[in-house]
Amino acid sequence: MLLSVEDLHINRGGFPVVRGVGIEVAEGSITVLLGNNGAGKSTTLDGIAGVIPVVKGRVTLSGQDITRRRPFKRARLGLAYVEQGKAVFPGLTVEENVMVAAPRERALEALSMFPELLRRQNARAGLLSGGEQQMLVVARALSMNPRVLLLDEISFGLAPVIVIRLMAAVRQLADDGMAVLLVEQFASLALEVGDHAYVLGKGTIEYEGPCQTLLDHPEILHSAYLGVTSAAATADADPDIGPPTTTGGA
Repeated sequence: MLLSVEDLHINRGGFPVVRGVGIEVAEGSITVLLGNNGAGKSTTLDGIAGVIPVVKGRVTLSGQDITRRRPFKRARLGLAYVEQGKAVFPGLTVEENVMVAAPRERALEALSMFPELLRRQNARAGLLSGGEQQMLVVARALSMNPRVLLLDEISFGLAPVIVIRLMAAVRQLADDGMAVLLVEQFASLALEVGDHAYVLGKGTIEYEGPCQTLLDHPEILHSAYLGVTSAAATADADPDIGPPTTTGGA
């Protein structure tokens, strides 16, 4: 497994926010992390990326323990993180924004994922639309040639047509071999492009399984969001697929 997270515990302000989370992300796949606001999704990504310290647990990249590595060292090992609301440098051109992270050749290669940006490579980033700016932030992360890409709510505040465009690009990245861990507010769209899903509830994993299962049986997703016990969720689940996997209680 390219990225493995084991028994992750993270506090914010002295209070436990993530408790015993385990996630695996395979090469060439999209793993979707869902949950209500405040469930601990962004905090989980912050811990994986090294933005905040973990209290307990282990994060490995290609079998190498990176739990105590600083964020820039994780980036050098192939881990890129696009945080929610990450801003561009408005006074720099589109091309210069990406060259902050990589040489020009790699910057242009990353921009080629988004033809609309490549056509405007000499334009000031501050003149781009919100959707184009989000594409630019993703392109900047891609310019570092990551093996694992963490994406936190990249659709936030964007028009649905732009969100669909971004999700198609993320799917293409996975098809080309990248491992993607996606936190997304549009659950149905994320599940449509994703391969495997986890649902967080109050800092613990309430469900783990194929994305298609949640699309075919939305009652399982509903139960996981509500933090219903596995016995109650089983009553709603199709007997042919069994109950959702639970690794933590509500």
